[in-house]
Amino acid sequence: MSEMHDLKAKVKKYYRFTPAELRGLVISILIIGFIVSFREWGPGNEVMLSVGLFNWFNSSLLAALTLLAFISAQKIVSLQAGLNAEYRMSMWALSFGLLVAFVSRGYIWFLIPGGIIFHHMAGHRLGWYRYDVNYFALAILSLWGPIANIVLAIIFKIINGFIFHPMFQKAIALNLVFAVYSILPIPPAAGNKVYFGSRMLYAFSLVLVVAAAVFLWIDIPIWIAIGGALAVAVVGWLLYYTIWEKDMWQSPYAKMREK
Repeated sequence: MSEMHDLKAKVKKYYRFTPAELRGLVISILIIGFIVSFREWGPGNEVMLSVGLFNWFNSSLLAALTLLAFISAQKIVSLQAGLNAEYRMSMWALSFGLLVAFVSRGYIWFLIPGGIIFHHMAGHRLGWYRYDVNYFALAILSLWGPIANIVLAIIFKIINGFIFHPMFQKAIALNLVFAVYSILPIPPAAGNKVYFGSRMLYAFSLVLVVAAAVFLWIDIPIWIAIGGALAVAVVGWLLYYTIWEKDMWQSPYAKMREK
């Protein structure tokens, strides 16, 4: 209970966005919104400015919710670990996303707008180590971003089951695609920190996020989708450990005996 009060106090005191973060968020949201609404600027190949701007605005609202859920989850859990998470926009990644949208005519969404930088908060205990940055801790903190998007997609799917609307469908797709891209092991995606923090954790989380995205998109009950994603993730983790990682954990003497 005291930990919850401590977290609430930290969120109240430290949860905020710097001016640089806000500028990066606004640019990222507008570009993601444009990518998502690329094929919604008019019927067929026709471009209608009023229709396009309206759909761009709606897509930007969904992009704002998606990105804020991703970043806020990482910021809040980071505060509990004595770290401050700062969003850094990546202009090259956003530019590449725009290029992919134009080349594919909007059929492919490349959504890696930026990444999170973790800073030590003086006077607060840090992760699993007292005075140093623990890369395994950073991997876990980074993983909360994709998890938040998966949870948000589940919420939208539940709402869509009662009140069907194309906006809810787009919100589900956006959060699932964003979660999959963010778990990739390339900078500045969160998956890059997860991979270098723990390959075993990355193997499980990669399969979990991808499987959850697939199962949540198809028309099956949510509890089956969640349970199926967890089962597939466990199997994928075991296969990874058996095929690749098992030999890495053996001592040199055990390897010599096998030979």
